[in-house]
Amino acid sequence: MTQPLLKKDALADELTDALMRGDSITEFELRRYLNDIEKYSSGIELAYLKALANGLANKKGKAIEYFEIALQIPNIVYAGNYLAYIHHRGLFSERRELSQKLARQYESPSFCFMAYQVNIFHGDVCSANEFYEKYLKLSQEKESGPVIKNFQGAKTMLQDFLDGSGLNRDQVAIIANNIIDVIDNHRVKVSGIEIISAIGHEEKVNMYSLSVYTDDVELLTTMNLELSYKLAEYDELLDKKFSALIRGDKREEREIELCL
Repeated sequence: MTQPLLKKDALADELTDALMRGDSITEFELRRYLNDIEKYSSGIELAYLKALANGLANKKGKAIEYFEIALQIPNIVYAGNYLAYIHHRGLFSERRELSQKLARQYESPSFCFMAYQVNIFHGDVCSANEFYEKYLKLSQEKESGPVIKNFQGAKTMLQDFLDGSGLNRDQVAIIANNIIDVIDNHRVKVSGIEIISAIGHEEKVNMYSLSVYTDDVELLTTMNLELSYKLAEYDELLDKKFSALIRGDKREEREIELCL
């Protein structure tokens, strides 16, 4: 006979489902959830449920605080939902920091893949390699094939860009950090990276670009203008042959499922 769902488990399901849908709740609804959470749960689980509830109320600081408390005792489900929450409602810089932390702490191919991916988006092949190697150890051979091909392509692409532009890896990091700063400031999400090093009509083209989930032309123009001003402040980039660009991506954002 199927056992009835405990109230605390029902709360967890309800909160994770709402977060997956992208819902938000009011201050009054948050208080109602918190009252139920305090009534039906305790300890680490209480902190975890409070993290979910505060996340729904768009109180990111509180949500992060409670997720960190909940993970004082390692729990891969809690960790997965923390990462999914930051992916949906956090900044790229937060996503990068958390994915790296969790990939080092847990033996999870999905955590390692996300840490690998955000470092590729950041143009940081050295850091990406750490999580790439761990991902290969944890994943099945048929799953790792596309990632191996992707990483080899990314390394070649970046090296061609370095050779063509005259930039070194530290200078590429400056470019990547400034692109991410602009993207985070405008609360849009990265969808991909493209690094081009090719011969154009008159000269060689060396372009470093990140795409974001938006088709707002005015927003893209504003972001690229801000980026050009930021990069112009670095004397070490002035004589280099490159361009940096933030592009729009009209595709719907890919979802990351929360763990139930």
